[in-house]
Amino acid sequence: MRRMQFQKMFVKYIKCLFVLSITIGLTACGGGGDAAVNGDENTFIPPVFSGGAGRAVIVGDQLGYGTTLNSDIMSVVPVSSNISGYYLGLAYVETGNNNTKGKVIIPITNWGIPKCFIKSNLIEIRDSSNNVIDSIAESYIVGSNAAFYRKGASSSAYTYSVATNTCLGRGEKGYILSDFGSSSQGNAVSVSINNIESTEMETCNTDSCDIYTFYMPDESWMPESYNIISSNSFMVSVLNTSKDTYKCCQISQYLLLDSNDDPLGWGYLTTDLMSDVPPNVYGQIIDDIYVLDGSSTKIEVFLHYSGY
Repeated sequence: MRRMQFQKMFVKYIKCLFVLSITIGLTACGGGGDAAVNGDENTFIPPVFSGGAGRAVIVGDQLGYGTTLNSDIMSVVPVSSNISGYYLGLAYVETGNNNTKGKVIIPITNWGIPKCFIKSNLIEIRDSSNNVIDSIAESYIVGSNAAFYRKGASSSAYTYSVATNTCLGRGEKGYILSDFGSSSQGNAVSVSINNIESTEMETCNTDSCDIYTFYMPDESWMPESYNIISSNSFMVSVLNTSKDTYKCCQISQYLLLDSNDDPLGWGYLTTDLMSDVPPNVYGQIIDDIYVLDGSSTKIEVFLHYSGY
């Protein structure tokens, strides 16, 4: 009898320890509740920026005149640079399209920690004699949307800001998009990039520096389809996947892609006439007039969230 009573007490004791350990673990790890703020704005813990926000590849009807082979639209040339922390793919330089300005597209993959406001400095386009035939002073990349807050060096409070689509998570690919003089079309054989600048998430325990932290925005949109308006214009439908009403978006960008997902050109999307859109409702954004002598049935859209 005493042995049985002892066994019951022992089991009850073990159960108590088990429940206590779970309670302590949940309290320490934030389980069972949202631990975004711990009574102090300086301990704000945002949802971690992981990339992929506001971008998607969508398929639809044929875009472009179809008068030129896609293989004659862009030249694929090597990119030279001593930049670390990124992988730069081959550059796509427009050669045979009927544009007043040529287009250059350079894939860029971030191998480091998440970054925003990623910008290339001094892109030079060279001919077969290695002469610079055109140059681009600077160009921000397009990638994912991230919101950020900043703790200023002279202030103990955090300053919140709008989202930007110039961000890349670890291992995420974006693009450097820019224009160059049409007189250089057909002559480019290589591209060089002098430098890449960015803002990284920083940690600082003093008031002598700024702290930037990037996080997934509350605002959220997903490009889902496009419809042709005319021979050189189309409209993209985007779904508000947020919990609140927003106006999408600031001026956004898109890539025209071939069947192998190689770029054929890029352009802007505008939303000047668009009103606020409630959650789970579609809005439309319109191309700014593209010119493609080839043909494409696939675009990659890079939205630029409107902010807060």
